[in-house]
Parts: sequence; C-alpha cells; structure tokens
Amino acid sequence: MWRRPRPAMGCGHRGKRACPAGFDEHPPPHFHAKYGSYEMLIYLDDGVVEGKFPRRALRHVLEWYEGSTTGVRIMLVHIVDAKYVAGYKIWMKFDTGEEGEVDLADMLWGEVFEPLKDREKFRRCKVDPEAGTIVWENGADLAPESLYSRAKAIK
Repeated sequence: MWRRPRPAMGCGHRGKRACPAGFDEHPPPHFHAKYGSYEMLIYLDDGVVEGKFPRRALRHVLEWYEGSTTGVRIMLVHIVDAKYVAGYKIWMKFDTGEEGEVDLADMLWGEVFEPLKDREKFRRCKVDPEAGTIVWENGADLAPESLYSRAKAIK
C-alpha cells in the first residue's frame, strides 16, 4: 500500500543516521516511505537511501524526492469524502473544498489493482482518514495528489 513520504525534521537523536523503530521523527532531515511490507528511508542532505522498495513504488518516491529538492512545491491534499459513481468512476471531495469525479479505469493494472476490475470490489472503496486517500479492502490505495490532479484536469 503506497503511503505518502513523511518528512522527519524533529528532535533528540543528534547525528544518528539509524532510525529507531516506529518512524520517530529525529535529525538529520529525512523522510520515510512505506509500501506494503517494504520500508525506505531517504536522507535529504545527501540523498542516501536505506531500505528496499519495489521498482514501481521506488520510482514514485524518487519523483517526489526530486520535486521536493528542486524547489517544486508539492501540494499535499487529502480526500475527505468519496462515493462510487459508475463504471470505474469515483467522486471525491478534497480538504481544499474542491471536488471532482475521476475515472480510474486506466489505473487498474498490476498485482494490487487488477482485482479491482471486478466492479463489485471496485465500488467498495472508502476514505482512510489517516492516509487521506481512498482505499480498498485488498489494501490498494492511490496517492491523493494524483487523484487531485486528475480531478482538476477534468474541469
């Protein structure tokens, strides 16, 4: 399950590069990313990566990292409500107050998303308030920023 990278700039473990269990926030500046049973840690000062990730998920994390280090502002949004519409379309409301309908038919491929081609499974999406995005019973989820971009492109 893809989770947005979480920056950690916080307290107390000065000079340590090893990360204590539980993803506690501490220097040096870094962020954590988690995908299913995979975990990764990326240091912002030198780009050193620790941990393992599947290639596809790693690509998304590194794109996020590149954007955050080149001065590109990444808008973090959260989904606060979602409803199945029809086919592979979902209506979503974002914490910005904006809302939109997104057709996800082209995203239903690969090990995690292929089972969602079954419309009965697809229609059972729900909002995970902790992750701020839509999730399905099989553990699939999508980055809310991507869904926001798709919803904005439709209008």
